Amino acid sequence: MFSMEKRDAHSARKRMISNVYAKSSLQASPALREISETILYGRMLPRIAAAPETVLEAYELFSAVTLDVVIAYIFGLEQGSNFTDHPELGAKWLHDYKSRQPYLFWVQEMPNVFQLFSNLGLGQWFVPDWVGRKSLDIEEQRLEWCDAAEAAILSGKAAESARHDATVYGQMRSMLKRHEEGEAGTKEKDTNQLSRQQRLDLASEMLDHLAAGFDTSGITLTYLAWEFSRPCNAAIQTALRRELLTLSPATQSVSAGSIPSSKDIDDLPLLHAVVIETLRLHAAIPGGQPRMTPANTTLGPPGAEVHGIPAGVRVVSAAHSVHRNTEVFPEPGRWRPERWLDEKGCVDGGGDRSRWFLAFGSAGRMCVGKNMAMYEMKGIVAAIWSNFETTIVDDAGMEHVDGYLAEPRGSSDGSFLRLRCGKI
Repeated sequence: MFSMEKRDAHSARKRMISNVYAKSSLQASPALREISETILYGRMLPRIAAAPETVLEAYELFSAVTLDVVIAYIFGLEQGSNFTDHPELGAKWLHDYKSRQPYLFWVQEMPNVFQLFSNLGLGQWFVPDWVGRKSLDIEEQRLEWCDAAEAAILSGKAAESARHDATVYGQMRSMLKRHEEGEAGTKEKDTNQLSRQQRLDLASEMLDHLAAGFDTSGITLTYLAWEFSRPCNAAIQTALRRELLTLSPATQSVSAGSIPSSKDIDDLPLLHAVVIETLRLHAAIPGGQPRMTPANTTLGPPGAEVHGIPAGVRVVSAAHSVHRNTEVFPEPGRWRPERWLDEKGCVDGGGDRSRWFLAFGSAGRMCVGKNMAMYEMKGIVAAIWSNFETTIVDDAGMEHVDGYLAEPRGSSDGSFLRLRCGKI
């Protein structure tokens, strides 16, 4: 879905899957509540508390947690991963995934040139062989999660247990099979077995959901934690903790089956402002979002210009630039969550601020997982800062990478952001 160029094809695919990412679906999901309780409170908080001297590498922690949450929602908690409890595995997965990133330019932006040189046996000039091997390892792991989810569906476990519910995979599987049956013009009962091509199509789509769902949220949370933990923003951290402590049940004394509702967490105004402001200033994808200009069929004959641009031209808008419009965002280089609140402390995101906010894209191409990203980020922030106060130990690696994705660059010693987490 992410790379579909034609509007109709993209819209049709998005309709197949959008309902499981709707805010109402997320807030009412027993599977996601089980995921939050298990991963955030059963894994993440104990990992923080058990860290030596309570010092943590934030980027690796947030990447592991968001990976576990997203994978569990896609494939089912019981069929998913547990990188949060196994930091060494999470760090390796993150390294393997991110190390390929600088070499993807040629495959994505210059595919014909890359294919020509590959045919001449010179492809490794652009993309080293090890990149392909790491990509294959990631694809094999993704297929294992797909097959585990498939087994849960065929056995009936996914329908019977929230812990086995493969929410996204199951929805996409059902809609793809229904779509193909409609095209074939048959109403015969499905055998429930996936064809080889269906298995690969599903796996390909799920890899996009996995990648988009964990990486951007992990980056955003790392910069949120960095801003939160700077001495100049200590008052904001204190104010947010005061707001979080109004939740019931309290996130400081969570027991099985008694975590705060996601709706109550979502309704907290300062928490919302903190997340949105981090997304504005530290957009995980600040680079160009490529689009193709459509044919103008309303103002003239097919192919007529739209705003002076012919149809079929590639254009981009960059969140980094849009989010720094001084007329909309005064002092755009400062992290100021209060810009999203009115004088009464209520959320005020209307008008120009909303129109110029592009962290998730906009219109028909807006990120289908926007609500899921907000759900997991707010839930993680609520769990951590209700129980810990954080200060910076080392932030030398927090310079943004200059690219399509803008994760922390990291330091020469391999660290990104080291935080001290004090129990409150």
